[in-house]
Amino acid sequence: MRDRILELKFKELREFCYVRNSVAEYIHAALGNLSESHSILMEVAVNEAVNNALKHRTCAKTTKLITLKLFILNDRQLIVKINDGGEGFPGNQMLAELPVKQCFISKEALKESGRGIMIMESATDGLSYNPKGNEVTLIKNLRH
Repeated sequence: MRDRILELKFKELREFCYVRNSVAEYIHAALGNLSESHSILMEVAVNEAVNNALKHRTCAKTTKLITLKLFILNDRQLIVKINDGGEGFPGNQMLAELPVKQCFISKEALKESGRGIMIMESATDGLSYNPKGNEVTLIKNLRH
């Protein structure tokens, strides 16, 4: 598991659905030392990131494939990178503008646009975008 990199390329949700189980199995194997809820939440975060990539890819009308890569870094972190090959957006700026984790969720946060970032941020130990904004990196620590 330690040296195994899972890299997938696809252009449509239908194609991702064929490999979704492999992604879930990888996440569950990587996070086996943590509770089942950590694995499930990380799976939700990855699915949300893929949905965002599919949405941005469709809006940009690009023919580039989405790349999904999962790997373990230094036996300490599960790293997931999703690149939609599009023009990008100010993802890191949106992250900076997220409200501090609170006990309540505002109506603004429940809007469809931007909600995925909040879900991903809550489910991971680290979340960032590349400077262009077309690749998201999700990090989950393997030990707490």
